[in-house]
Amino acid sequence: MRQVLPFMLVGGLVLAAAAVAAPGKDIAPDVVKKITDALPDKPPAEPAKPRKVLVYSACNGFYHGSIPTGDKCIELMGQKTGAFEATVSNDVRNFLPDKLKDFDAVVLNNTTGELFLPGRGTKIEAENQDEAKKIAEAARKSLLEFVQGGKGIIGIHAATDCSYQWKEYGQMMGGYFAGHPWHMNVGIENDSPDHPVNAALEGKGFEVVDEIYQFNRGVYSREKCQTLLSLDMNKTPNRGKRADRDYAVSWVKTYGKGRVFYCSLGHRNEIFWNPLVLRHYLAGIQFAIGDLKATVTPNPLPDGAKPLPKLPPTTKKAEPACPVCGAKGQEGDYCKKCNAIVTIMGDYTDPNSFAKVKSGAYDKRGRYFLFNPADSPKCPHGVLKGKWCKECGTFACLPNVLYCEKCRMPFAKDEGECPRCKAKAKLEADKKPKDPVIDQAKDLLK
Repeated sequence: MRQVLPFMLVGGLVLAAAAVAAPGKDIAPDVVKKITDALPDKPPAEPAKPRKVLVYSACNGFYHGSIPTGDKCIELMGQKTGAFEATVSNDVRNFLPDKLKDFDAVVLNNTTGELFLPGRGTKIEAENQDEAKKIAEAARKSLLEFVQGGKGIIGIHAATDCSYQWKEYGQMMGGYFAGHPWHMNVGIENDSPDHPVNAALEGKGFEVVDEIYQFNRGVYSREKCQTLLSLDMNKTPNRGKRADRDYAVSWVKTYGKGRVFYCSLGHRNEIFWNPLVLRHYLAGIQFAIGDLKATVTPNPLPDGAKPLPKLPPTTKKAEPACPVCGAKGQEGDYCKKCNAIVTIMGDYTDPNSFAKVKSGAYDKRGRYFLFNPADSPKCPHGVLKGKWCKECGTFACLPNVLYCEKCRMPFAKDEGECPRCKAKAKLEADKKPKDPVIDQAKDLLK
Protein backbone atom coordinates (compact mmCIF):
# COMPACT_ATOMS: atom_id res chain seq x y z
CA MET A 1 0.00 0.00 0.00
CA ARG A 2 1.31 3.45 -0.94
CA GLN A 3 0.96 5.92 1.91
CA VAL A 4 1.59 9.63 1.62
CA LEU A 5 3.29 11.54 4.37
CA PRO A 6 3.24 15.13 3.16
CA PHE A 7 6.20 16.27 5.22
CA MET A 8 8.56 15.27 7.98
CA LEU A 9 10.69 17.08 10.53
CA VAL A 10 14.40 16.99 9.77
CA GLY A 11 16.81 19.02 11.82
CA GLY A 12 14.03 21.34 12.91
CA LEU A 13 12.83 21.92 9.35
CA VAL A 14 9.59 20.81 7.83
CA LEU A 15 10.55 18.68 4.84
CA ALA A 16 7.94 18.52 2.11
CA ALA A 17 8.20 14.84 1.36
CA ALA A 18 6.27 11.68 0.76
CA ALA A 19 7.16 8.46 2.49
CA VAL A 20 9.35 6.11 0.53
CA ALA A 21 7.13 3.69 -1.34
CA ALA A 22 7.90 0.01 -1.31
CA PRO A 23 8.56 -0.68 -5.02
CA GLY A 24 6.04 -3.02 -6.55
CA LYS A 25 4.20 -3.70 -3.29
CA ASP A 26 0.83 -2.94 -4.84
CA ILE A 27 1.48 -4.82 -8.09
CA ALA A 28 -0.17 -8.20 -8.64
CA PRO A 29 2.07 -11.07 -9.82
CA ASP A 30 0.21 -11.39 -13.13
CA VAL A 31 0.86 -7.70 -13.86
CA VAL A 32 4.54 -8.08 -13.02
CA LYS A 33 4.67 -10.98 -15.50
CA LYS A 34 2.97 -8.92 -18.20
CA ILE A 35 5.50 -6.12 -17.75
CA THR A 36 8.47 -8.47 -17.63
CA ASP A 37 7.36 -10.36 -20.75
CA ALA A 38 6.85 -7.10 -22.65
CA LEU A 39 10.29 -5.67 -21.83
CA PRO A 40 13.21 -6.26 -24.21
CA ASP A 41 16.13 -8.41 -23.08
CA LYS A 42 18.79 -5.85 -24.00
CA PRO A 43 18.99 -2.07 -24.11
CA PRO A 44 19.55 -0.28 -27.44
CA ALA A 45 22.90 1.04 -26.14
CA GLU A 46 25.52 -0.49 -23.87
CA PRO A 47 25.82 1.55 -20.64
CA ALA A 48 29.15 3.38 -20.43
CA LYS A 49 29.19 2.58 -16.69
CA PRO A 50 26.70 1.41 -14.05
CA ARG A 51 23.81 3.87 -14.11
CA LYS A 52 21.40 4.96 -11.40
CA VAL A 53 17.96 6.46 -12.00
CA LEU A 54 15.67 8.07 -9.41
CA VAL A 55 11.94 7.42 -9.98
CA TYR A 56 9.66 9.96 -8.29
CA SER A 57 5.84 9.93 -8.44
CA ALA A 58 4.53 12.07 -5.58
CA CYS A 59 1.35 14.00 -6.42
CA ASN A 60 -0.15 17.25 -5.19
CA GLY A 61 -2.96 17.03 -7.73
CA PHE A 62 -4.85 14.25 -9.46
CA TYR A 63 -3.51 10.79 -8.60
CA HIS A 64 -3.21 8.45 -11.59
CA GLY A 65 -4.06 4.85 -10.79
CA SER A 66 -1.28 3.71 -13.14
CA ILE A 67 1.49 5.20 -10.95
CA PRO A 68 2.39 1.99 -9.07
CA THR A 69 2.43 0.08 -12.37
CA GLY A 70 4.69 2.70 -13.95
CA ASP A 71 7.05 2.71 -10.96
CA LYS A 72 7.35 -1.07 -11.10
CA CYS A 73 7.81 -0.99 -14.86
CA ILE A 74 10.82 1.34 -14.69
CA GLU A 75 12.31 -0.77 -11.88
CA LEU A 76 11.89 -3.99 -13.91
CA MET A 77 13.14 -2.29 -17.06
CA GLY A 78 16.46 -1.54 -15.42
CA GLN A 79 16.75 -5.02 -13.89
CA LYS A 80 15.94 -7.00 -17.04
CA THR A 81 17.94 -4.97 -19.56
CA GLY A 82 20.85 -3.96 -17.32
CA ALA A 83 20.55 -0.38 -18.61
CA PHE A 84 20.30 1.15 -15.13
CA GLU A 85 19.40 0.57 -11.49
CA ALA A 86 16.18 2.30 -10.43
CA THR A 87 15.55 3.77 -6.99
CA VAL A 88 11.79 4.23 -6.55
CA SER A 89 11.28 6.80 -3.82
CA ASN A 90 9.10 9.82 -3.07
CA ASP A 91 11.48 11.23 -0.49
CA VAL A 92 12.22 14.85 -1.43
CA ARG A 93 15.57 14.62 0.34
CA ASN A 94 16.83 12.66 -2.67
CA PHE A 95 16.62 15.90 -4.67
CA LEU A 96 18.97 17.82 -2.43
CA PRO A 97 22.46 18.15 -3.99
CA ASP A 98 24.34 15.71 -1.75
CA LYS A 99 22.05 12.83 -2.78
CA LEU A 100 20.97 13.83 -6.27
CA LYS A 101 24.58 13.82 -7.48
CA ASP A 102 24.61 10.01 -7.15
CA PHE A 103 22.03 9.62 -9.95
CA ASP A 104 22.40 9.88 -13.71
CA ALA A 105 18.78 10.78 -14.44
CA VAL A 106 15.42 11.45 -12.78
CA VAL A 107 12.11 9.91 -13.93
CA LEU A 108 8.99 11.90 -13.01
CA ASN A 109 6.13 9.42 -13.22
CA ASN A 110 2.73 11.12 -13.45
CA THR A 111 3.62 13.84 -10.97
CA THR A 112 0.86 16.45 -10.66
CA GLY A 113 0.53 19.72 -8.79
CA GLU A 114 3.45 21.77 -7.54
CA LEU A 115 6.57 19.64 -7.16
CA PHE A 116 8.14 19.23 -3.72
CA LEU A 117 5.59 21.33 -1.83
CA PRO A 118 3.51 19.76 0.99
CA GLY A 119 0.77 17.45 -0.28
CA ARG A 120 -2.71 18.48 -1.31
CA GLY A 121 -5.01 18.92 1.67
CA THR A 122 -2.11 19.20 4.11
CA LYS A 123 -2.56 21.79 6.83
CA ILE A 124 0.77 23.11 8.13
CA GLU A 125 0.93 25.53 11.00
CA ALA A 126 1.97 29.02 9.98
CA GLU A 127 5.41 28.90 11.62
CA ASN A 128 6.34 25.82 9.57
CA GLN A 129 5.10 26.97 6.15
CA ASP A 130 8.17 29.08 5.36
CA GLU A 131 10.50 26.20 6.23
CA ALA A 132 8.57 23.81 3.96
CA LYS A 133 8.86 26.30 1.11
CA LYS A 134 12.61 26.65 1.68
CA ILE A 135 13.10 22.90 1.33
CA ALA A 136 10.98 22.84 -1.83
CA GLU A 137 12.96 25.74 -3.30
CA ALA A 138 16.24 23.98 -2.50
CA ALA A 139 15.04 20.78 -4.22
CA ARG A 140 13.87 22.72 -7.26
CA LYS A 141 17.15 24.61 -7.59
CA SER A 142 19.06 21.36 -7.23
CA LEU A 143 17.01 19.61 -9.94
CA LEU A 144 17.53 22.44 -12.44
CA GLU A 145 21.28 22.47 -11.77
CA PHE A 146 21.37 18.67 -12.02
CA VAL A 147 19.99 18.73 -15.57
CA GLN A 148 21.77 21.90 -16.67
CA GLY A 149 25.05 20.36 -15.51
CA GLY A 150 24.77 17.41 -17.89
CA LYS A 151 22.40 14.87 -16.32
CA GLY A 152 18.98 13.74 -17.60
CA ILE A 153 15.28 14.03 -16.85
CA ILE A 154 12.43 11.86 -18.14
CA GLY A 155 8.75 12.79 -17.95
CA ILE A 156 5.91 10.28 -18.06
CA HIS A 157 2.37 11.47 -18.94
CA ALA A 158 1.34 13.95 -16.21
CA ALA A 159 4.90 15.20 -15.67
CA THR A 160 3.70 18.12 -17.82
CA ASP A 161 0.54 18.59 -15.70
CA CYS A 162 2.83 19.85 -13.03
CA SER A 163 4.43 22.93 -11.46
CA TYR A 164 2.63 25.58 -13.49
CA GLN A 165 3.88 28.24 -11.09
CA TRP A 166 7.50 27.19 -11.65
CA LYS A 167 8.21 28.52 -15.14
CA GLU A 168 11.75 27.14 -15.32
CA TYR A 169 10.30 23.64 -14.92
CA GLY A 170 8.03 24.10 -17.93
CA GLN A 171 10.92 25.45 -19.98
CA MET A 172 13.07 22.48 -19.01
CA MET A 173 10.38 19.86 -19.65
CA GLY A 174 9.31 21.46 -22.91
CA GLY A 175 5.56 21.88 -22.46
CA TYR A 176 2.57 22.25 -20.18
CA PHE A 177 -0.63 20.20 -20.27
CA ALA A 178 -3.60 22.08 -21.79
CA GLY A 179 -6.30 19.41 -21.74
CA HIS A 180 -6.83 15.80 -22.83
CA PRO A 181 -9.43 15.79 -25.63
CA TRP A 182 -8.78 12.11 -26.43
CA HIS A 183 -9.15 8.95 -24.38
CA MET A 184 -9.59 6.43 -27.13
CA ASN A 185 -7.78 4.48 -29.84
CA VAL A 186 -5.60 7.00 -31.68
CA GLY A 187 -3.09 6.94 -34.50
CA ILE A 188 0.51 7.84 -33.64
CA GLU A 189 2.69 9.39 -36.33
CA ASN A 190 6.45 8.82 -36.43
CA ASP A 191 7.84 12.35 -36.85
CA SER A 192 11.54 11.39 -36.56
CA PRO A 193 11.98 7.95 -38.16
CA ASP A 194 15.78 8.25 -38.19
CA HIS A 195 16.19 9.26 -34.56
CA PRO A 196 17.74 6.53 -32.34
CA VAL A 197 14.95 6.85 -29.75
CA ASN A 198 12.47 5.86 -32.48
CA ALA A 199 14.57 2.97 -33.82
CA ALA A 200 12.23 0.31 -32.39
CA LEU A 201 9.39 1.69 -34.53
CA GLU A 202 11.25 0.75 -37.73
CA GLY A 203 10.14 3.91 -39.48
CA LYS A 204 6.44 3.31 -38.87
CA GLY A 205 3.67 4.77 -36.74
CA PHE A 206 1.27 2.74 -34.62
CA GLU A 207 -2.08 2.85 -32.85
CA VAL A 208 -2.67 2.88 -29.12
CA VAL A 209 -5.48 3.41 -26.60
CA ASP A 210 -4.65 6.04 -23.98
CA GLU A 211 -5.48 9.49 -22.73
CA ILE A 212 -3.75 11.94 -25.06
CA TYR A 213 -2.70 15.44 -24.07
CA GLN A 214 -2.62 18.67 -25.98
CA PHE A 215 0.02 21.24 -25.01
CA ASN A 216 -0.08 25.00 -24.79
CA ARG A 217 1.51 27.03 -27.56
CA GLY A 218 3.43 29.24 -25.18
CA VAL A 219 5.92 26.57 -24.00
CA TYR A 220 5.76 23.57 -26.34
CA SER A 221 7.26 24.40 -29.72
CA ARG A 222 8.91 22.35 -32.43
CA GLU A 223 11.45 25.17 -32.64
CA LYS A 224 12.70 24.23 -29.14
CA CYS A 225 12.69 20.41 -29.30
CA GLN A 226 12.70 17.48 -31.69
CA THR A 227 9.24 15.99 -31.82
CA LEU A 228 9.47 12.20 -32.02
CA LEU A 229 5.79 11.19 -32.04
CA SER A 230 2.54 13.08 -32.56
CA LEU A 231 -1.10 12.32 -33.27
CA ASP A 232 -1.79 11.10 -36.78
CA MET A 233 -4.69 13.36 -37.65
CA ASN A 234 -5.67 11.13 -40.57
CA LYS A 235 -6.49 8.39 -38.07
CA THR A 236 -7.67 10.48 -35.14
CA PRO A 237 -10.64 12.87 -34.84
CA ASN A 238 -9.54 16.45 -34.33
CA ARG A 239 -10.92 17.29 -30.90
CA GLY A 240 -8.08 19.60 -29.93
CA LYS A 241 -7.86 23.37 -29.94
CA ARG A 242 -4.51 23.99 -31.63
CA ALA A 243 -4.86 25.80 -34.94
CA ASP A 244 -1.77 24.00 -36.27
CA ARG A 245 -3.29 20.59 -35.42
CA ASP A 246 0.10 19.60 -33.94
CA TYR A 247 -0.44 17.35 -30.93
CA ALA A 248 2.92 16.03 -29.78
CA VAL A 249 3.13 12.71 -27.94
CA SER A 250 6.87 12.53 -27.26
CA TRP A 251 9.94 14.65 -27.78
CA VAL A 252 13.60 15.12 -26.87
CA LYS A 253 15.39 18.35 -26.10
CA THR A 254 18.40 19.76 -24.33
CA TYR A 255 18.48 21.90 -21.21
CA GLY A 256 21.86 23.43 -20.58
CA LYS A 257 24.26 20.49 -20.94
CA GLY A 258 21.56 18.00 -19.97
CA ARG A 259 19.02 15.94 -21.90
CA VAL A 260 15.23 15.72 -21.65
CA PHE A 261 12.89 12.97 -22.86
CA TYR A 262 9.13 13.26 -22.46
CA CYS A 263 6.29 10.96 -23.52
CA SER A 264 2.61 11.56 -22.74
CA LEU A 265 1.66 7.86 -22.91
CA GLY A 266 1.09 6.44 -19.43
CA HIS A 267 -2.41 7.20 -18.19
CA ARG A 268 -3.60 3.62 -18.52
CA ASN A 269 -1.98 0.66 -16.79
CA GLU A 270 -1.67 -1.41 -19.96
CA ILE A 271 0.68 1.18 -21.48
CA PHE A 272 3.31 -0.26 -19.18
CA TRP A 273 3.13 -3.69 -20.78
CA ASN A 274 2.92 -2.47 -24.38
CA PRO A 275 6.17 -3.80 -25.94
CA LEU A 276 6.51 -1.01 -28.52
CA VAL A 277 5.91 1.76 -26.00
CA LEU A 278 8.32 0.21 -23.51
CA ARG A 279 11.11 0.06 -26.07
CA HIS A 280 10.45 3.71 -26.88
CA TYR A 281 10.66 4.60 -23.18
CA LEU A 282 13.84 2.55 -22.68
CA ALA A 283 15.53 4.32 -25.59
CA GLY A 284 14.35 7.70 -24.26
CA ILE A 285 15.71 6.96 -20.78
CA GLN A 286 19.06 5.90 -22.22
CA PHE A 287 19.13 9.10 -24.29
CA ALA A 288 18.49 11.18 -21.16
CA ILE A 289 21.17 9.27 -19.25
CA GLY A 290 23.64 9.86 -22.09
CA ASP A 291 24.31 6.28 -23.19
CA LEU A 292 22.20 6.41 -26.37
CA LYS A 293 23.99 9.00 -28.45
CA ALA A 294 21.69 11.20 -30.49
CA THR A 295 21.42 14.79 -31.62
CA VAL A 296 18.43 17.04 -31.06
CA THR A 297 17.34 18.69 -34.29
CA PRO A 298 14.17 20.80 -34.12
CA ASN A 299 11.68 19.70 -36.77
CA PRO A 300 9.17 22.50 -37.39
CA LEU A 301 6.21 21.76 -39.62
CA PRO A 302 6.96 22.81 -43.24
CA ASP A 303 3.82 24.95 -43.58
CA GLY A 304 3.51 25.87 -39.92
CA ALA A 305 0.65 23.41 -39.45
CA LYS A 306 -0.26 19.82 -40.14
CA PRO A 307 -2.31 19.34 -43.32
CA LEU A 308 -6.04 19.12 -42.95
CA PRO A 309 -6.88 15.49 -42.17
CA LYS A 310 -8.22 13.38 -45.02
CA LEU A 311 -11.01 11.72 -43.08
CA PRO A 312 -14.15 10.26 -44.62
CA PRO A 313 -17.32 12.29 -44.01
CA THR A 314 -19.24 11.29 -40.90
CA THR A 315 -22.90 11.54 -40.05
CA LYS A 316 -23.53 13.97 -37.23
CA LYS A 317 -25.37 12.39 -34.32
CA ALA A 318 -28.30 14.06 -32.62
CA GLU A 319 -27.40 16.38 -29.79
CA PRO A 320 -28.10 14.68 -26.45
CA ALA A 321 -29.16 16.56 -23.39
CA CYS A 322 -26.57 17.03 -20.68
CA PRO A 323 -27.32 14.25 -18.17
CA VAL A 324 -26.41 16.54 -15.29
CA CYS A 325 -28.36 19.74 -15.96
CA GLY A 326 -30.45 18.93 -19.05
CA ALA A 327 -28.87 21.51 -21.37
CA LYS A 328 -28.15 20.56 -24.98
CA GLY A 329 -24.57 19.95 -26.09
CA GLN A 330 -22.59 18.22 -28.83
CA GLU A 331 -21.12 14.77 -28.22
CA GLY A 332 -17.78 15.09 -26.46
CA ASP A 333 -18.29 18.81 -25.77
CA TYR A 334 -18.34 20.49 -22.41
CA CYS A 335 -21.80 21.51 -21.30
CA LYS A 336 -21.82 25.31 -21.50
CA LYS A 337 -24.08 25.49 -18.47
CA CYS A 338 -22.49 23.14 -15.91
CA ASN A 339 -19.10 22.13 -17.46
CA ALA A 340 -19.95 18.41 -17.55
CA ILE A 341 -18.92 16.50 -20.67
CA VAL A 342 -21.85 15.40 -22.78
CA THR A 343 -21.36 12.01 -24.41
CA ILE A 344 -23.35 9.30 -26.12
CA MET A 345 -20.49 6.80 -26.24
CA GLY A 346 -22.44 3.93 -24.69
CA ASP A 347 -20.69 1.74 -22.14
CA TYR A 348 -17.49 3.26 -20.84
CA THR A 349 -14.67 1.86 -18.73
CA ASP A 350 -14.06 4.04 -15.70
CA PRO A 351 -10.28 4.78 -15.87
CA ASN A 352 -9.94 4.62 -12.08
CA SER A 353 -11.94 1.54 -11.09
CA PHE A 354 -12.00 -0.17 -14.54
CA ALA A 355 -15.68 -0.89 -13.91
CA LYS A 356 -18.07 -0.78 -16.86
CA VAL A 357 -20.44 2.13 -16.45
CA LYS A 358 -23.12 3.56 -18.69
CA SER A 359 -22.61 6.74 -20.69
CA GLY A 360 -22.99 9.95 -18.74
CA ALA A 361 -20.78 12.84 -17.80
CA TYR A 362 -17.59 13.45 -15.91
CA ASP A 363 -16.24 16.63 -14.43
CA LYS A 364 -14.31 19.16 -16.50
CA ARG A 365 -10.94 17.85 -15.29
CA GLY A 366 -11.86 14.34 -16.39
CA ARG A 367 -11.43 12.76 -12.96
CA TYR A 368 -14.31 10.44 -12.17
CA PHE A 369 -17.07 9.23 -14.45
CA LEU A 370 -20.58 9.69 -13.13
CA PHE A 371 -22.62 6.56 -12.44
CA ASN A 372 -26.04 7.29 -13.98
CA PRO A 373 -25.53 11.01 -13.37
CA ALA A 374 -29.17 11.94 -13.97
CA ASP A 375 -30.04 10.08 -10.77
CA SER A 376 -26.89 10.97 -8.85
CA PRO A 377 -27.56 12.30 -5.31
CA LYS A 378 -25.52 14.76 -3.37
CA CYS A 379 -21.93 14.12 -2.39
CA PRO A 380 -21.46 12.97 1.25
CA HIS A 381 -20.60 16.57 2.07
CA GLY A 382 -23.75 18.00 0.50
CA VAL A 383 -22.38 19.12 -2.88
CA LEU A 384 -25.01 19.00 -5.64
CA LYS A 385 -24.81 16.31 -8.30
CA GLY A 386 -22.47 17.01 -11.19
CA LYS A 387 -20.19 19.19 -9.07
CA TRP A 388 -16.73 18.55 -7.69
CA CYS A 389 -16.65 18.44 -3.88
CA LYS A 390 -14.02 20.90 -2.65
CA GLU A 391 -13.94 19.34 0.80
CA CYS A 392 -13.41 15.65 0.11
CA GLY A 393 -12.13 15.68 -3.49
CA THR A 394 -14.72 13.20 -4.76
CA PHE A 395 -17.50 13.38 -7.30
CA ALA A 396 -21.18 12.86 -6.52
CA CYS A 397 -22.09 9.19 -7.07
CA LEU A 398 -24.87 6.69 -6.47
CA PRO A 399 -25.32 5.15 -2.99
CA ASN A 400 -23.79 1.87 -4.18
CA VAL A 401 -20.43 3.61 -4.54
CA LEU A 402 -18.02 3.12 -1.65
CA TYR A 403 -15.11 5.27 -0.54
CA CYS A 404 -11.83 3.69 0.49
CA GLU A 405 -11.26 4.33 4.18
CA LYS A 406 -7.54 4.83 3.60
CA CYS A 407 -7.19 6.86 0.39
CA ARG A 408 -10.76 8.09 -0.32
CA MET A 409 -10.89 6.46 -3.76
CA PRO A 410 -14.52 5.98 -4.91
CA PHE A 411 -15.29 2.54 -6.32
CA ALA A 412 -18.21 0.23 -6.99
CA LYS A 413 -19.64 -1.78 -4.08
CA ASP A 414 -19.13 -5.10 -5.88
CA GLU A 415 -15.36 -4.59 -6.16
CA GLY A 416 -13.39 -6.64 -3.65
CA GLU A 417 -10.82 -3.99 -2.80
CA CYS A 418 -9.81 -0.42 -3.46
CA PRO A 419 -8.35 -0.25 -6.99
CA ARG A 420 -5.73 2.29 -5.89
CA CYS A 421 -4.27 1.05 -2.59
CA LYS A 422 -5.82 -2.44 -2.42
CA ALA A 423 -7.23 -1.78 1.06
CA LYS A 424 -10.12 -3.99 2.13
CA ALA A 425 -11.66 -1.38 4.42
CA LYS A 426 -14.54 0.57 2.90
CA LEU A 427 -16.70 3.47 3.89
CA GLU A 428 -20.34 3.92 2.91
CA ALA A 429 -21.10 6.94 0.74
CA ASP A 430 -23.28 8.60 3.37
CA LYS A 431 -20.36 8.89 5.79
CA LYS A 432 -17.60 11.43 5.64
CA PRO A 433 -14.37 9.86 4.27
CA LYS A 434 -11.37 10.05 6.52
CA ASP A 435 -8.40 12.11 5.41
CA PRO A 436 -5.19 10.23 6.30
CA VAL A 437 -3.00 13.06 4.99
CA ILE A 438 -4.47 15.61 7.37
CA ASP A 439 -4.57 13.09 10.24
CA GLN A 440 -0.88 12.30 9.80
CA ALA A 441 -0.06 16.00 9.59
CA LYS A 442 -1.82 16.66 12.87
CA ASP A 443 0.02 13.79 14.55
CA LEU A 444 3.38 15.09 13.31
CA LEU A 445 2.82 18.59 14.61
CA LYS A 446 1.46 17.67 18.05
